[in-house]
Amino acid sequence: MSQHTKENNSRVRINREWIAPALVVIYQILAATIFVIISVSAINWIRAPFIGAFIEHSLLISKIHPPQSDHWPLSSTIDNDGYQVVAINEHTISSIYDLNNTLHNIPSDTVINVTVKSVNGSKEHKTIQLSSFSRTDQITYFLIPFSIGIIYFGSSIWVFSLRGKDAVGRAYAVFATSIALVAAGLFDIYTSNRTTYVWTISLGMAGGSLISLAMLYPQEHPIVNRFPFLRWIGYLIGLLAALYAIPTIYNQVNPLAYITAWQIEYIIGAIAILIFIGLSVSRYYKTSYPVIREQSRLILIGIAISICPVIIWLFVMKIFPQLHFSTYVLIPIVFFAIVMVYAISSYRLLSTNYLFSRSIIYTLLTILSTAGYALLVAGLSLLLGNAPIVRNVYFTGFVIFLLALGLIPLRNFLVRSIDSIFLRNQATYQVHLQAFGRELTRATNLEDIASLLRRYVQENLNPIYLHTFTYNPLFDQYVALPDTTTGDTTPTSDLRFSSNSALVTALTTQRSSIYLGETRSIPDNLRSERARISLLNSQLFVPLPGGQSLTGWLALGSKASGEAYNSQDLAFLESICDQTALAIERARVVADLERRVHAMNVLTRVSQGINITLAFDDILELIYAQTNQIIPTRDFQITLYDRLNDFLYPVFFLEDDERDIKREKQAIPVGRGLERDVLRTRQPIACTDYERECGARDALPNLTGIFAWLGVPLNTGAETIGILSIASRDPTVAYTHEQITLLQAIADQAAGAIVKARLLEDSERRARHLSKLNEVARSLTSMLAIEPLLEQILNSAVEILNGESGSLLLVEEETGYLVLKAATGLESKNIIGMRLPKGSGLVGKAVDTRLPIIHNDISRNKDLSTSPNARRGARTINDMLVVPMQVNEQVLGVIEILNRKDGLPFTPEDQELLIAFTSQAAVALENARLYTLTDQSLADRVEELSVMQRIDRELNTSLDISRAMRITLEWAMRQSDADAGFVGIVEADHIRVMTAQGYASELEHYTDSKLPKDFPAILAALASGQPQWVYSKQADADTQTVFVLNKGKSQAVIPIRREREVIGILFLESLRPEIYTADIQAFLSRLSDHAAIAISNAQLFAEVQAANLAKSDFVSFVSHELKTPMTSIKGFSDLLAAGVVGSVNETQAHFLNTIRSNIDRMSTLVSDLADVSRIETGRLRLDFIPVDVAEIISEVTRSAKNLIDEKKQKLIIQVKEDLPPLWGDRSRLIQILTNLVNNAYKYTPPNGEIIISADVHVNPTGSEKVAKLIEISVRDTGIGISPENQKKIFQKFFRADDPKLRDIPGTGLGLNITKTLVEMQGGQIWFESIPDQGSTFHFTIPVVEGM
Repeated sequence: MSQHTKENNSRVRINREWIAPALVVIYQILAATIFVIISVSAINWIRAPFIGAFIEHSLLISKIHPPQSDHWPLSSTIDNDGYQVVAINEHTISSIYDLNNTLHNIPSDTVINVTVKSVNGSKEHKTIQLSSFSRTDQITYFLIPFSIGIIYFGSSIWVFSLRGKDAVGRAYAVFATSIALVAAGLFDIYTSNRTTYVWTISLGMAGGSLISLAMLYPQEHPIVNRFPFLRWIGYLIGLLAALYAIPTIYNQVNPLAYITAWQIEYIIGAIAILIFIGLSVSRYYKTSYPVIREQSRLILIGIAISICPVIIWLFVMKIFPQLHFSTYVLIPIVFFAIVMVYAISSYRLLSTNYLFSRSIIYTLLTILSTAGYALLVAGLSLLLGNAPIVRNVYFTGFVIFLLALGLIPLRNFLVRSIDSIFLRNQATYQVHLQAFGRELTRATNLEDIASLLRRYVQENLNPIYLHTFTYNPLFDQYVALPDTTTGDTTPTSDLRFSSNSALVTALTTQRSSIYLGETRSIPDNLRSERARISLLNSQLFVPLPGGQSLTGWLALGSKASGEAYNSQDLAFLESICDQTALAIERARVVADLERRVHAMNVLTRVSQGINITLAFDDILELIYAQTNQIIPTRDFQITLYDRLNDFLYPVFFLEDDERDIKREKQAIPVGRGLERDVLRTRQPIACTDYERECGARDALPNLTGIFAWLGVPLNTGAETIGILSIASRDPTVAYTHEQITLLQAIADQAAGAIVKARLLEDSERRARHLSKLNEVARSLTSMLAIEPLLEQILNSAVEILNGESGSLLLVEEETGYLVLKAATGLESKNIIGMRLPKGSGLVGKAVDTRLPIIHNDISRNKDLSTSPNARRGARTINDMLVVPMQVNEQVLGVIEILNRKDGLPFTPEDQELLIAFTSQAAVALENARLYTLTDQSLADRVEELSVMQRIDRELNTSLDISRAMRITLEWAMRQSDADAGFVGIVEADHIRVMTAQGYASELEHYTDSKLPKDFPAILAALASGQPQWVYSKQADADTQTVFVLNKGKSQAVIPIRREREVIGILFLESLRPEIYTADIQAFLSRLSDHAAIAISNAQLFAEVQAANLAKSDFVSFVSHELKTPMTSIKGFSDLLAAGVVGSVNETQAHFLNTIRSNIDRMSTLVSDLADVSRIETGRLRLDFIPVDVAEIISEVTRSAKNLIDEKKQKLIIQVKEDLPPLWGDRSRLIQILTNLVNNAYKYTPPNGEIIISADVHVNPTGSEKVAKLIEISVRDTGIGISPENQKKIFQKFFRADDPKLRDIPGTGLGLNITKTLVEMQGGQIWFESIPDQGSTFHFTIPVVEGM
C-alpha cells in the first residue's frame, strides 16, 4: 500500500471517528429543542377549550379516549374510524393549526356546532359543549409519556457521555433519543401536531437504531466484522421508512394514507424488537463469554418486564375491542432503559442472580403482605363489623405494624432459602473473607499484603495466570509484583502501565471490575491496550480502589478448572480487593513516610558529603550515588555551562550504568538535547518520549535509546551554572512530581558544592599554571639553541593548555612569510618547514593584528583552509587558540594550539595563560636568537679562522710557490662559489698565470700563460692595491674587454701584496651576477693577505733552496777536491811510516801519526758535511733491501775491535737468534750503528763496557703495514750526558761545554745524521743517560713485511 493511500485511509478513519459522534450530538440537541417545543405546545393546548376528542394532524377524530369518556363528548359520539372535522360553527377548518386557532378564540363551556365528514363523504353535525382538559387526562396522556421520554433522553445522554466513541454507545443514544421523542411526542401527535415530522422520523429511527444496536450489543455479530457497513443498515431502513411516511402526513385528499406508512414503521419496530430478542437469546446460549451471557440475560429480563405488558395489553385489546389504550401500559418500558444503561455502561460480571433472587424475595413478600393485609382486614371486618374502630387510622397503622413484625421471620426464611438456591458459594466466600481480614491486619508491608492476597485468590479461584499491579509513585506507573509465594523475586510481568493508560482510566472511572473473557472483542476504550492485555493472558481485571486514585488491580486468567467466573466469584474478589486496597494504602502511607525520611537522609548525606569533600570529581560521584539511592537510574548526567563561551559540557556522564569518560567535557553542540531549554527557562523539564520532546523543541536528540528524561537546573542564586539530568530506557517509566522535587532539592545542594569545588579547582589550576610557567621560564632561559628551544616552547604550551596538538611558526624577516618551525600531533613531521604567505589564515591574522584569536567552532571558519593544521591528519580540528609572540613591538612568530584534550573549548582564561607564556617564550626566543646571531657571527669568524688556519697549514706545509698558488685558488673558488679563476704573478708588463681552474679555452690564446694587464679591473687593482668587484651591469658593450670567462656576469680581482708591493693577483669570475657578498669579499681579502705571506715565503724559500743547492754543490765540489789531496797525503804518510824511504825515528813516527789522525778526522768531517748537504737538499737516496741484523753488527764490531781493545774496553754482543731481516739501506744502517759504537767507545773510559743488543718487538702503534720492529741498542758505562745537554744532543754541530769532552774529537754532526737516517728508514731513535753512569741509545727499524 502506498504512503498516499495510507494517508487517505487514515484521514477517512479520523473523519469517521468524529463525524458519527457529531451527528449523534446534533440529533440530541434537536431532541432537546423538540422537548421544549412539545412542552410549550402542550401547555398552550391544555389552556385552550377542549373539543372532547383528540384531533389528528389530518383532522381525523382519534379513537383514543379514556374508558369513561363522558367528558369527551365528540369522541363518544363517533362510532367508526375515518371521521374528519371540516367545520366549526360553519367555519371551514382547513388544517389542524386552523382548528387550534379557532378553538383558542372560543370561550370554555361554549356550545359549538362541529361538522364532521365520513370516509364516504357524508357530513354530520354534532353539538358539543366545550370544556377544560382534566388533570387526570393530563397525567394520563401528557405527563406519563413525556416523563418516559425524559427518562429515555437522560439515558441517551448518560450512555453517550460514557461511550460516545463506541458504536454501541452511539447506537443506544440514537435509539433512546428516538424513543424519547416518540414517547414525549405522543401528546403532541394527539393535539397540536407541531412535531409530526420529527415524530415520524423518530419512529422510524427507533426501529432502525434498535436493529443496529442488536447487531452490536452485547457482542458485535460476526457478520458485522465481515461486512462493517451492516452496522449502518438499521439506520438506513428506519430513515427510508420515515422518508416514505413524511409525504402522507398532511395528505388531505387521502387522510388515512399516513396510517399505512406509520404501520410500516410499527412493523419495522416490531421486527427490530424480535431481532434484538433473537440475537440476545442466541448470544445467551452460544457464547462462552460470561459477561455477554449475563448481559444477554439481563436484556431478556428487561425486555420481558418492559415489552410484555404492552404486548399483552395490545393482545387483550384485540380480543376486547371495547377496551381503550392507556399510557399506563407504557410505564414498564422505563425498566428497559434502566437495564440497558446499567448493562452498557458497565464492563463487569452482572449479578443477575442476586437481582433475580431479590426480585423473587420482594415479590413474594409483596404478595404475602398484600394477601395478609386483605385477609386481616376481611377478618376484622367480619369480627367487628362496622365498628368505628375499624375506620380508625391508628388502628389501621397498628394492624400494619403487627403484619410487618410477622413478616420479618418470613423474610429471613425466604432469604436463606432462595440464597441457598441462587447464591450457594456465598457462605464459603464469606468465611474466607473473614479469615483474610484477620490475617490482613498482621501484614504491614506491601510484599506481605500482596503475598496474602495472591494466596487467597489462588486457593479460592485458582486462576492460571495471576498478576497483582500496584502503583509505584516514584515512576508514576503501575507495576507487577513478584510471586513471593514461590520465592521468586522477579515481577510476574515486565509490563508497566502509566497512570493515564486506557486500562487505568477505565478501572478508575468505573471503579468496578472488567471482564473480557476469552473473546478478542474488547471495548473501544481499551483497544489501545489490546496488545498488552493479550500479553497478560488475563480475562478479569478487579480494581484495588484507593481514596483518590486507583491503588492497583488484579489481573486474572481463566480458571484452571475451565469454569467461567460468576457473580459470586466477582463479589469475593471485589471484597478481598477492597480490603487489600485499604491495607496497601495504610502500608503506602508508612512506606511514603519511610521514603521521605530516606530522601531527607540522602539530602542530609549529600549536604554533609559536599561540605567535607573538596575534590571536584569526588563531589560528582557523591551526587550520583546519593541520587541513585532515591531515584534509581542507569543514565545520569551533570552538565555545566560556560557563560563566557556560551556552551554546555558534561562533567559526569553515565550511560546505561557505565561512566563514559570520553564524552565528559565534550562541548554539546547548539541545537542538541534539552539541556539548553532547562538552562534558558531555569525550570525542570520532564518528558516520557525524549526524541519527540526534542523534536517539539526544534532540537536533535543528544542521547539514543532514551524514553523518559528529567532535567533540573543547578541554580546558585540568580545564576544557573548547569543541569542535573536523569533518564530511563524503559518506555513505561514516567517521572513524577515528587521525583522532580527531590531531584531539584539535590540539584540545589549540589550547585553550591560544585561552585566551591570549581573555585578550589580553579585556584589549584592557577597555582599549577603559575608554577609551570615559572618552571618553563627557568627552563627556557637556560636554552640557547633555537631549534630545541622552539620545540620546548611548543611542547610546554601544549602541555600547559592540555592541548591535543599545536604549531609554532616564525616570521621570516626578508619576506614576511610564516615558516612552520615546530609541530606536535599527527603527521607533524610532514608539515615542518611549510611556508605560509603573509596574512594567511588565523595565524596570519594574529600576526597582522598582533592580537590573540580564539575560535571554538573552527569548522565554520574559512580561515582554517590555510592553516598548517588543516592538513595535519584524520583528527578533527574543533577549537583553535592562536597567540602572537612579541618582543618590543616586534612579532617574532605565533603559537597555535588545537583542541583541548578534555574536549572543552578554549576560554579567555586559556588565552590569558598562553599570552603570559608567550611573553616569556618570546623573550627567551629573542635571547636565543641574539645569542645565536652572536654565536653564529663568532662561529663564522672561528670558522673563517679555522679555514684560514687550514689554509695557512696547507700553505705552510709546502714552500712550493705553484702549490701555494693552487691552494689559494682552490679555497677562493670553494668559498666564493666562483665558476672560474686564476692566480698570477705580476711581472713587468704582464701577469703570469701560475694556476687556473674553470676556464675551457679562454686562456689558450695567451701564450706562455702571459695575461696582459690591460683589463680594467686588473689595472685598477694594480694601481690602487685594493680589490675590485665587477658585475655585468658595469660592463661595457663588449664584455670581452672586462671578462675572461665567456658569458661571465661577475668578477673579482684581489691583489696579493707584500708590504706595499703587489706581487700577484687573485682573479675570480662567475656566470651569476652579484655573488660576492660582503662576507665573501672580506674572506677573499684576508685570503689574499695570507696567500701573500705564503707566496712570499715560497719565493724566499725558492731563493734559499737555490742558495742551499748552490752551497750543496759547492760542498760536494770542495769535498771532492779535498778528498784527492787527502788521499795522497794519507797514502804517502802510510808509506813513510812503513819505512819505504828509510827508517823513521820516534819523533818522525809521532809526526806521521799526527798527520794520519788529522787526515782521518778531516775525511770524517768531509763525509759528514757531504751527508748533511745531501740531506738538506733532498739528494740523499736510500737503497732498501732485506738486511741481516747479526751481519751488520758483526761488521761494525769487527771494524771497531782494535780501538776498543786499545782502551781495554769490554764489548758484549746480545743478539737473539733467528731475528728477522731488517728492511733498510745496509750501508746507512752500518753508518748508524758505527756512529753509535764510536760514540760509546769515545765517551767510555778504559776498562769500561759497551753492550750491543738486538730484539724484535710488536709495533706499539698497531700499524697493519709495519707489524714488527727490530730494536737495536748500544749501552755504555761512560760519562753520560747532563740533563741540560740531553735536549740538544741531536742538533747540528752541537758540542757540550763539559771539560771532559773537549779533548775528545768530534764534529757535532754524527747524531744529527744518525737521527735523520733512522727516521728516513721508518724508525725511531731515543736514549737514556745518567751522568757518570753511562748512556743507552735505542733505534728501531721495520722488519721485512711478511716475516
